[in-house]
Amino acid sequence: MTNEPGTGSKGKVLKILLWSLLSIVVLCLTAAGILASMIFEKVPIVLDHNYLRRPKDKEPFIPFYVMRKGQNNYDIMKDSKPGTRSTIYYEDDEFNYILRNVLFSNILNQAGATGGKRITAKRTSLILKNGAFHLKYILDTPDNPFGKYLNLYFVFKIAVKDGKDHLEILTAKAGSLDIPKFILDRKLQEIIRKYYSGTAQERLIKSCIIDLHLDQNGIFAEYSPYVLKQEIKHLSGGAAGVFLGQLGYDDAKK
Repeated sequence: MTNEPGTGSKGKVLKILLWSLLSIVVLCLTAAGILASMIFEKVPIVLDHNYLRRPKDKEPFIPFYVMRKGQNNYDIMKDSKPGTRSTIYYEDDEFNYILRNVLFSNILNQAGATGGKRITAKRTSLILKNGAFHLKYILDTPDNPFGKYLNLYFVFKIAVKDGKDHLEILTAKAGSLDIPKFILDRKLQEIIRKYYSGTAQERLIKSCIIDLHLDQNGIFAEYSPYVLKQEIKHLSGGAAGVFLGQLGYDDAKK
């Protein structure tokens, strides 16, 4: 009995294909293991709660600067007429004081749950530094064999011009890996549609903010104080009311 011509060569080709496929699978599994090891880490990322650009001995005066600017702008708003414009500028240390001591305590800690755990300032930091916002978040992964934490890090800029807001993501990382921009852009649009579009906050920005931008030392805003006076009535309840009071808008609820 003889083999048909070409049977042996077909078997060899099939073996080569199978070994090639197996090699690709092994390489993919190895790459996945390496990526997982790179993403998940043994220690949490260092948060930026205590970042200061100015010398530490100036820190006790920062709340005074914040309150004084808030009170000055409240006085301007109270006496404003339609069509008037005003400006305010917070240095990054002053704005970081607002983020750390006002926003985090009144808003962030009241946010929804993530993975069964509340988003808290102990696991999150947001600061303004060198003309951009730096957001860090520590996600606990205790049952993951690759590491106990997933450290997320984002750097982004925001701007508003003539009522149109713009957000630009400069850096996005999960552990040591870059997150693809197209994934972030898609998710960001979902979040904007769900939590921002059509809200009182969007209405306030579109009607009140004329120009908002970041520079290397802080954040600048040009706005309509009269429009702010009208719109602030919709934002002065709950956490927003406490926020306004701590910024110097003492009778914002009136």
